[in-house]
Amino acid sequence: MLWATDVGDGAPDVPLCCAHAVGKVYLSSFGKIIRDNIHRANSVYDDKKILQYVIMPNHIHFILKIGAGVSGTSRAPSPTNEIVPQYVSMLKRFINKDIGFNIFQRSYYDHIIRNQKEYIAISKYIHNNPFKWDVDEYNPRNENNKAEVLGLE
Repeated sequence: MLWATDVGDGAPDVPLCCAHAVGKVYLSSFGKIIRDNIHRANSVYDDKKILQYVIMPNHIHFILKIGAGVSGTSRAPSPTNEIVPQYVSMLKRFINKDIGFNIFQRSYYDHIIRNQKEYIAISKYIHNNPFKWDVDEYNPRNENNKAEVLGLE
């Protein structure tokens, strides 16, 4: 089942309200564009699907499933060497086109999920990410990184 916990209220760095208090807040206009492009990509590609995602005020997390052949193995020898960068690049291009300018940083973190235990752990991380926004390293209001975000370090 595809799901999302939506955060953001139009300001790129501040959720509408505390995610842990409400459980769901609403997407900014940029967040809606990101969500719509995830859904569009999922409807266009049969062999690549974003299974789970969360749109945070200034970053996103998602699990991308790369289609498997009859044997259950990936069609590509190394998914992160070719398929994932191409997919992420495509998604960024479409989102940036709809927004009108580049909102993404150049790099991203990826990880191949190799078993059910990893899948469950990463799924929980994605699901729980909004509830930890007040201590998130990417939250500019987090006192632990405020000086770094403000350029003071």
